[in-house]
Amino acid sequence: MTFYGEHFRALDLLARRPKGRTETFMLIHGCTRQYLDGLILAGLATATKQRVGRGRQIEVTRIKLTEGGRATLCELLRQRVREGGKPGRLIRSLTAREPLTERNDSAQLRKS
Repeated sequence: MTFYGEHFRALDLLARRPKGRTETFMLIHGCTRQYLDGLILAGLATATKQRVGRGRQIEVTRIKLTEGGRATLCELLRQRVREGGKPGRLIRSLTAREPLTERNDSAQLRKS
C-alpha cells in the first residue's frame, strides 16, 4: 500500500483515540470508504458495529487502529523526521504506546 498525505492523516486521526473513530467522523474528515476498506484489508485497522444511544439506538461502525497500523504510522513518522520534517506531538504518543489525549498531553511533554 502506497501512503500519501491523506493516508497519513487518516492513520493519525485513528491513533489519537484508543477506542477508534466512527466511520461518519472519518468520512467527514475527508477519508473515503474505499480508503477505509483498504486500511481494514491491509490489517492496519479494524471495523466493528455497535449500537449507541439511549432509548432509540442507532448502529454505528467504529474503526480502530491495530498494532500493525500503529507500527506503520510510527515508521511513516520516522521517515518524515529523516526527511527533515517535524513529527509533532503524535510520535511521542505512539512510541510510548499511550494514546495522546488532552489529559495526558502535558505530562508527556514534561517527560520528553
